[in-house]
Amino acid sequence: MKYWRGRINSKILLVYGTIVRPDEIMKEEEVRTHPLFGLVKEHYRLHYQSDLRNSSSAPLAIEQIPPQIDVLLLDGGEFSGSAEWSKLKDRGLRVVLLDDVNTIKNRAAFEELTRDKRWTSVLEDKDDRNGIAVFAKRDQPIQL
Repeated sequence: MKYWRGRINSKILLVYGTIVRPDEIMKEEEVRTHPLFGLVKEHYRLHYQSDLRNSSSAPLAIEQIPPQIDVLLLDGGEFSGSAEWSKLKDRGLRVVLLDDVNTIKNRAAFEELTRDKRWTSVLEDKDDRNGIAVFAKRDQPIQL
C-alpha cells in the first residue's frame, strides 16, 4: 500500500481509507427490503459483514478528499454505495463512472444521474457483468 499513497502527479491523488462510517452503511432491513435484493441475496450473505468490518477497520479519510473532483469512480463496498454517492456528488464532479449499476451498490447514483438533466449518459452497458455506466456533466465538456 505504501506505493499507492499520496500524489501520483499534480492531478491524481490516491487516498487509503473509507469515507463511510459503519453506521452509514445500509441497515440489514433496508437491504432485505430493497427491490434489487433478489439479485444480491447471495452477495448479501457474503459481503454485508465484511463491509461493516472494512468500514470499521479502515481509517476515516473523508477529510483527505478534495472539495473538487473532476472524475469520480464509484466501485466501493456493496452496501455503502448510496452513502458514498451522497457524500461525493456535490464536489464539482465532471465525470462519474459507475460499476454495478444493476445492484444495490450503485443503483441510486445511476437512477439519480439518469433523471438529472445536468448530466448526459456517455456509456451504459447493463449487460456487462452487473452493469456499468459513465455520465458527463453537460455544461463541462470532456477533453481527452
